[in-house]
Amino acid sequence: MSISKAEELCPGTAFTETLLLASSMLSQMAVRVAIWLEQIDANREKQNEKKAQLR
Repeated sequence: MSISKAEELCPGTAFTETLLLASSMLSQMAVRVAIWLEQIDANREKQNEKKAQLR
């Protein structure tokens, strides 16, 4: 999905991090996505831990 399409679907959202995924990288996609999510600190378990600490 392009950034312009994502902005269309989510107006007002600031996309500060992107990840290029091409069909030629299909075999590496799961690993690349996991690494990217870790880099942007989007791990669900971490988010849940942070929420629990705030309570």
